[in-house]
Amino acid sequence: MENKEFVALLAKKMKRDTKDVNSLLEGFSQIIKDSLSNLEIVAMPGFGEFVATKEDETIIIDHSTGKRLLLPPQISVSLKASSIMKKRLNE
Repeated sequence: MENKEFVALLAKKMKRDTKDVNSLLEGFSQIIKDSLSNLEIVAMPGFGEFVATKEDETIIIDHSTGKRLLLPPQISVSLKASSIMKKRLNE
């Protein structure tokens, strides 16, 4: 599902204007981004938990040139679905 489709569907369900829903989603995503960048867990009951883990910098070797490259540290995010969400998906 594309973002525009999602926003339109959510606006219809909430009986709101798409601009309002889009603004709400932007604020929501900014809060999640800020929390995850601080390595905090974002839990949403009935949905799941967004968990951020920091991966340290690593040195890799480019086999074609033999050069060593330094990959910067990065934060990866995973979603652990709640048991309620899993049950709903399996119904």
